[in-house]
Amino acid sequence: FPVTIASITSAGLVAQRVYTTTSTWTKPASLTRIKVTVVGGGASAGPSVATGGNQQSGGGGGGSGGASIKVIEAASLGTSVVCTIGTGGVGQSAGVGIAGSTSSFGTHCSATGGSPGSGAAAASAWNADGGVGGAGSDGDINIDGGSGNAAAGGTFGAEGVGGSGGATIFGGGGKASPVSGAGGAGRGYGAGGGGGANNQNAIS
Repeated sequence: FPVTIASITSAGLVAQRVYTTTSTWTKPASLTRIKVTVVGGGASAGPSVATGGNQQSGGGGGGSGGASIKVIEAASLGTSVVCTIGTGGVGQSAGVGIAGSTSSFGTHCSATGGSPGSGAAAASAWNADGGVGGAGSDGDINIDGGSGNAAAGGTFGAEGVGGSGGATIFGGGGKASPVSGAGGAGRGYGAGGGGGANNQNAIS
């Protein structure tokens, strides 16, 4: 998410709305055109799974949602258009993270969500890949989301480090944890979550 809509008449820009939940946009009277920006949901990072002994682990950062920007003439718009808002991925304690979902402005333009980061059990050497960013489509400008960074670590005191989340056009991805602890949430609309790091206990 979100979907932003700037309404333009002969008098210029008259309104701008930001939708963060699925809603129906109604075309105002005397509209000339609108500028729509659509962003897909950001994915969650991979989990930093439970380990034993001196083992460490971390989660790869989640990918951010793609973006699509489009100017649409009033004559091409119906009386109303559904703004579908993609959701962000929720952190997990095992397996992989959860992907973000697609946002769209009717059939005019859309943007897919980011793919999740992966988690890896501690081993002598390992890495957990970050998720790939989503993609915009059908816009005048289509932008790929940022990919999450990989996590890395090992055993016997070699600290596991999480991967930071992918950035979006609205802001940066979630901060990775360099020590045992949870990663940060994405800081901008549609940004990917940062991966946590873990010594002994599962932290998503």
